[in-house]
Amino acid sequence: MLRLLLWKSIMMEQPIRVAVIGCGWAGALHADAYARCGATVEWVVDQDLGRAETLATSRQRTRVATDYQEVLSDPDVGAISICLSHSLHAQVAVDAATKGKHVLCEKPLATSLEEADRMIEAAEQNHTDTKYGLLLPASTQALCYLYIAYQGNIT
Repeated sequence: MLRLLLWKSIMMEQPIRVAVIGCGWAGALHADAYARCGATVEWVVDQDLGRAETLATSRQRTRVATDYQEVLSDPDVGAISICLSHSLHAQVAVDAATKGKHVLCEKPLATSLEEADRMIEAAEQNHTDTKYGLLLPASTQALCYLYIAYQGNIT
């Protein structure tokens, strides 16, 4: 499903709307990669409002928030990138899947097997996809390639 949404973005039929949760260096890379893929970065979220605003200023019409729950309530958002501290990945991913959002989680997927299992179960129960990836500073287009090459439920 996530591959189909991104393919529609690439074909410019209907740009996928994404949210980047966590506006540090990884969040900035995800936002740049989404933009290169033709996706719309609808939201950027960070506990530090100033950091979210800084990331949003380089994008048109990108909204900012300090609470990711606000983003998960937005019906226009189809997918999120989780670029937070590792210990926060599982809860955000489970919450996102419960709200019907697809998830790309910056590595590692989780800090324990139990957390990873919770994430997978939430995705399966809600018919969403949960992936993890590693974006290197030298390759911001890696997100496009990850989505295009996307297969299975967990990579």
